[in-house]
Amino acid sequence: MDRIELKKILLKATSTGADYAELYFEEYNLGAFVQKLNSSRFPIRYVNELMEPSLEPSVIRIYDPDEHIIEIREQTLERKMR
Repeated sequence: MDRIELKKILLKATSTGADYAELYFEEYNLGAFVQKLNSSRFPIRYVNELMEPSLEPSVIRIYDPDEHIIEIREQTLERKMR
């Protein structure tokens, strides 16, 4: 992730809800997962939409119904091989 992308994330305002906890998941096919989110009948609030940094795995952050942050990151090839 380059400095500009990181700065955008750090300066992004988050809601004033209960965003004091964060869950972290990895997904093999993040693009397909995002399509499922977008076709869901439930509204999805994004902290940030799909980001595809050049040197890092792709990542998306959303709020759960209690406004906790859920981060879903694409599983890297190194982790797939474990």
